Amino acid sequence: MEVIGVWRLPSLTRAVFALETGEGRHVLRLHPGDARSDELQSLLRWLEALSGACLPVPRPRATLRGEWLAEVALEGLPGPQRCSLLSWLPGKALTPEELTSEHAWAMGNLLARLHDFALRWQAPPGFVRPSLDADGLFGEDSPYASPGSEEYFSPELREAMHLVELRTRAQCHRLRGQPGAWGLVHGDLIAKNCLFGDDGASALDFDNCAWGCFLYDLAPATLQFTGLPGGEALARALWSGYTARRSLSPARRYDLETLVAARLVASCRWLVANRHAPVVRDRLETLLAQRSLTLRDYLGSGFVRRRSEML
Repeated sequence: MEVIGVWRLPSLTRAVFALETGEGRHVLRLHPGDARSDELQSLLRWLEALSGACLPVPRPRATLRGEWLAEVALEGLPGPQRCSLLSWLPGKALTPEELTSEHAWAMGNLLARLHDFALRWQAPPGFVRPSLDADGLFGEDSPYASPGSEEYFSPELREAMHLVELRTRAQCHRLRGQPGAWGLVHGDLIAKNCLFGDDGASALDFDNCAWGCFLYDLAPATLQFTGLPGGEALARALWSGYTARRSLSPARRYDLETLVAARLVASCRWLVANRHAPVVRDRLETLLAQRSLTLRDYLGSGFVRRRSEML
């Protein structure tokens, strides 16, 4: 494959590049050095299965040796870097403020299609992905964990996070035993991880895909919509797009609020883990204080009404 041009794509925490080649455009993703090889191989296997079923997701490209992961040496980075090559998807990227109810409906419907396939798909031997159950969201081995993070949380925020955790654990325990409620989830389907076109939405960035409650997959976008002008309409459209394909009782909509709060707790931990990033560093204290107010409001009302921006 002849590489004609390379340019960096926007990403806060991961190196992502666009490659213009003689065979078209592709995406090159550099994976974190501490990522487990078996989890990365499983991620790419999952994308291969989804794309093979004609779902709108990136398809991994194998190397000449038939492998999905390769090692490259890059100037300025120590040692070889693991990377994968993915197909380029057509579509338009939109900011959360640019989304319409039609876009939100398409996001919900896409999630339902992904979940329907996840229920039919049989994971092969050796398939390993983390869990986004309560332990995966709040535990020491969570992808959102950050050693020493407690010192950054006020007593009020720590208490609110603990109470949300208790509610989430009870809900996950209940939902896990229900048919069709648990499987592989995207884990981070928000505006920046979607492309939009005439055929609906496509999903990008499956780095957070995990075993979890399907209902949780609606939480990231619902949280992102909350606080936007017209956000309630977007959240309704997301729910409508999902339930048009996968029927849910109205009670599940209230269950979703707990998972939205859980997502906000994960966001607090993520902020601390990325506190040295320029976009976080100078605003960490303010963002955590705003999230504390939001969580305390949720505990009193049962609804999440976001008071701060999402990064």
